[in-house]
Amino acid sequence: MKTTMNYGIRVLATGFVVLVFFVIPLYWGRYFAELLLCVRMPEEARAVQFSPSGILPWGIENDPNADQHSVAFARRELEALLSTLGFVDYFMSKVPGGDRSDVFYYARDGAWMYFDRSAGQIVFRDMYWERRDGGGNVERQTAIYHAGPDDVSMTPEETLGRFHDPVHVAGASMHHILYDRKLHRFFAIDCEAMTVKAGPELTDAMLRRPLVVGSPPYYEGLSLGWEPPKKRVLREAQDEDSPPRYEYHWTIRFSTSSGYWSRYAPVIDASGQIVLLDQRTLELTPAKGILPAPKTLYGEGRRWPSQLLVRQAHAICIGPEHEYAGLLAAGVSRQGTSLAMSIFDKGGNMVTRVDTRRESYSRKHGQGVWVGSARAALFDVPWAPALTVSKYLLENVHPPVLTLASFFLADRIKAGASHRTLFLVPNSFAAMHRDQTEQGIVAQFFGALWIILPGIGLAIFLAWRVVRDAAAVGLSRNARSLWLLGTLAFGLPAYITYRMTRPGAGLVTCAACGKMRRADMERCHLCGGAWDIPELAAPTWRVRDGGVQASEPPVESERSSDAGEQKTDSSVESM
Repeated sequence: MKTTMNYGIRVLATGFVVLVFFVIPLYWGRYFAELLLCVRMPEEARAVQFSPSGILPWGIENDPNADQHSVAFARRELEALLSTLGFVDYFMSKVPGGDRSDVFYYARDGAWMYFDRSAGQIVFRDMYWERRDGGGNVERQTAIYHAGPDDVSMTPEETLGRFHDPVHVAGASMHHILYDRKLHRFFAIDCEAMTVKAGPELTDAMLRRPLVVGSPPYYEGLSLGWEPPKKRVLREAQDEDSPPRYEYHWTIRFSTSSGYWSRYAPVIDASGQIVLLDQRTLELTPAKGILPAPKTLYGEGRRWPSQLLVRQAHAICIGPEHEYAGLLAAGVSRQGTSLAMSIFDKGGNMVTRVDTRRESYSRKHGQGVWVGSARAALFDVPWAPALTVSKYLLENVHPPVLTLASFFLADRIKAGASHRTLFLVPNSFAAMHRDQTEQGIVAQFFGALWIILPGIGLAIFLAWRVVRDAAAVGLSRNARSLWLLGTLAFGLPAYITYRMTRPGAGLVTCAACGKMRRADMERCHLCGGAWDIPELAAPTWRVRDGGVQASEPPVESERSSDAGEQKTDSSVESM
């Protein structure tokens, strides 16, 4: 019993070590294949734009003085996939403005803001411009302020109250908007008036913990923007002999939510719905849009923020009063190979949606056809087929049970984390079948099962070899059943584990059955015979006439001995 227990512990320990060292090279192989596929995507498959944008009134959009219409654009950057690595993600989360950083921002001009957890207060210093008496402006630094949910002061005081989990939404130059995830309120800090205004407590379960609040000026991995109509004007300062040079000026005044002085900030909840925060009243408006679901290899994916590698939204305001005009929303697929952008008008109606794509030559049609960027990245760019096949083979060598688990858990793993999972493969071709939201789970499962058939076939072949060898070396029926299930589930790592932990005792001929038996066992694992056979007990096997085994049952030992004596006597007489 003790030997069996020690053998089981040794198998489990060896199997875990083998599994870890087995999946590490597989992970880096898949990651570099996916990275190279994204890097080699052509420029046209990384960006989208739409003009005219469709959110401006007809009179402004078709201004006779304008030479260019308004345009909305989005571009996927390579940082979107590079930032998914564990150490890069951790480092970026610790820099000012990161998810795990208490420093909201730090500027070279001396402006900074951070959250003092011990005091539960926001500490910051801003910069502002002051007009000189003789003309011009000069940059000044404000004093250091301490702000809580109740008040703001130049010294830390308990009467200011305590923040618990604040997020900086927007603001600069002594005006800031914060959101506290535990208090479920927005706060407006005004250092000129030395006041703190608290908004109403959020009651909607989806909005009480929004995933994205505001639009940062710079977002890793995705550039989203909008420009109004432009008119071409002659530059003022030009050389007399040089040809005339022109520049473009905007025809209207506008602002986006990524700017410091924008009136509205988008708030994205866990379902992908986008509402607007009025920074003047700290109230939320009804839904004004929704995140787009980028198209993947098998269809349209999910629009949940957790399933998008990068997502962003901009509220567009025009005029001196920052009147709301429309909304832009964009998202990058979990695999990083496709981008989608949606445009919504003032009433929240979708104007259009554009997806990244690439023009590819079709032999069937004899002309160029447009294909989605997700498919183009895998098959239509140089060296893409080789990288795609390599990625597919690496996924099929992965343990089948972990591949199937990745299929069922794909929509529960965040998009960024899916690129650094060691044991699961949420971005595999099998797991991508979960993107077919128009199909049921049964159809998705059989589609994924068809993809991993080579891996399942390999596991069945290895399991057959393991069970056959285990029977030869004398493992018990229960042990062989466990090895069968383990090899079917884990494939090649289980087979390697078996070869490393296989009983190494030598085989000898069994005196009872004549077959090869283990020398370290008291009884034969095939017939159960002991080492010492009684002298009068006849063996169950014989060799006659050059090795031909007798088919008749053995005779009694006394008769056998008498026959032997008679044969010996007859032999002597013949001599």
